[in-house]
Amino acid sequence: MGPLSTLLKIQDLEIVLKESSIVHTDNDVETDDIQSQIDELKSQVPERQLRHYERVKKNGLGIAQEIQGRCKACHMSIPVGTITNIQSEKAEPICPNCNIYIFLESFGDEK
Repeated sequence: MGPLSTLLKIQDLEIVLKESSIVHTDNDVETDDIQSQIDELKSQVPERQLRHYERVKKNGLGIAQEIQGRCKACHMSIPVGTITNIQSEKAEPICPNCNIYIFLESFGDEK
């Protein structure tokens, strides 16, 4: 699993953790397990990418998928040139519109 796949998994677990804390007001074992999974996954992500993710997720999401040329966070179209540069690793996988990480549909099994 690559760093962007890991960030997607972290984001999913953070959403589950937040929902669980709303539903279950007491701190139960399940939330502790989820938090430990999050911490373990965060240790697998490069520090620079983790800092960017943490900074932008304060406004909502930290990573979103790109599907058919659109960012699923801001629903804006991503220029084909940007997608090409990301695929060829000439550019950081960041949405030019909302500045969050984007997981390209074409990544499939990420490196």
